[in-house]
Amino acid sequence: MGWANNLAQLSQWFNTLSMSIQPALTYGALAAVLIASMASEAQTISGSGTRDCSALNFAIDQDSDVALDSYLSWVQGYISGFNATNHRNIDIAIDHAGLFHWLANYCRANPRTPLHQAVREMIGIHAR
Repeated sequence: MGWANNLAQLSQWFNTLSMSIQPALTYGALAAVLIASMASEAQTISGSGTRDCSALNFAIDQDSDVALDSYLSWVQGYISGFNATNHRNIDIAIDHAGLFHWLANYCRANPRTPLHQAVREMIGIHAR
């Protein structure tokens, strides 16, 4: 009868342990899901898109064709990447002049906004 008593005590111990661990496991799983979803949204941005809109404004003010071409080429590449990878099959089609006009207006109004964020906003507007 000693082993049956030990088995009952062991079973009770496991039940108590699982009840005390269950909330921790639940919260841990929830945290893992939240972290994974945040990580999937994070992107590394490189190149001209990391600059603030004030840099684009400066290039416009200086009439710097080289700088403006650099910014617009980066933006067109970003849009091309979006078009190639979006799952809704909505292509963003905007010509060079339209793109320049939209960015110039947006960046004048939002000089501290990073260029990549300005482009994301433009994509959000055109991808509806």
